[in-house]
Amino acid sequence: MRRKTKMLITIFLAALVLSCSADQQPVGNLEVEAAMFAKPDPQGAWTTLEEAVFQPGDDVSLVLLHVTGFEIGEDGLHHYEMNIEVTDVDSQIIFAQAGLYGENGKALLPGGVLEYPCGTYSTTPDFRPGKYGIKLTIFDKVSGKQASRRKEFTLQ
Repeated sequence: MRRKTKMLITIFLAALVLSCSADQQPVGNLEVEAAMFAKPDPQGAWTTLEEAVFQPGDDVSLVLLHVTGFEIGEDGLHHYEMNIEVTDVDSQIIFAQAGLYGENGKALLPGGVLEYPCGTYSTTPDFRPGKYGIKLTIFDKVSGKQASRRKEFTLQ
C-alpha cells in the first residue's frame, strides 16, 4: 500500500511540475492579418501593389498588416523586434538582418496591435531576373511569441 501511495504522489508531483513549466511557455503566436507589397509614392504615402513585380534596382517593401497578440512588459510598454530575410532565384539567402527595430522597438501599442510593420530590401541593377522571396519575422520580446510571413516577388 505504501509503495502505491508513493507512486501516486510521485506521478502527481511530476504532473504538477510539468503543468507549472508549461504555463511559462508562450501560448500561441502573434497573428498577422495580411502581408502585402507596398511602394511609397512621390509624396511619401504608401500604396499597396496588385502585382509583386519590380525592376532590378527597386526597393522591395513587405508590409505586415495588424499584428496582434503583443503583451505588455513590466515597464507598461510593448517590446517588439523584427528580422528580415531575402532569397534569390536559386532560393539561397542573399540577405538577412536581425534586430531591425533595436532600441526603437518599444511603445504602448493601442490594443496590443502593431499596425504596419514594414521591411524593405534594396535590389541593385545587376540582380538577375526571376523570382525572389522576402520574409519578415516579428517577435514579442515580452511573451516570446512570434509570426512570420514570406512572399515572393519577381524582378524583370
